[in-house]
Amino acid sequence: MKRTLSLALCLILSLALLAGCGAAPLPDGLTQESVTDAAAQTVAQLNDEDYDALFAGMTEEMTSAMTAEDLAAVWQPVLEAAGAFDSITKTTVGGKDGYGVAVVQAKYENAAVTFTLSYTPEGKLGGLFFK
Repeated sequence: MKRTLSLALCLILSLALLAGCGAAPLPDGLTQESVTDAAAQTVAQLNDEDYDALFAGMTEEMTSAMTAEDLAAVWQPVLEAAGAFDSITKTTVGGKDGYGVAVVQAKYENAAVTFTLSYTPEGKLGGLFFK
């Protein structure tokens, strides 16, 4: 009896924890569609190595933290190893700390790359991570 009760309590606790794991709401000014579109554009700019366009859409904090040359030095080896871009296979959008965050899974010729991209309510790129 104690074991059944313990198991039931564990299941209820697990379900409660899973229910709390949903994505946080997006900040005002952003929609799932606007973040998804911005993320696709950011990935395209990286694939095209169009750093001028990418930097034009970044926050001041981002542009003061790195140069186009800094980004190219990190991104180009990843792009060379991954090969030709194929497609975006999945985009998940949520909110965190006042940003709209997109986790983009992209398929390349030789590898998969996951991008985590954060956007301000004004649509500026405020965070960029890829692996």
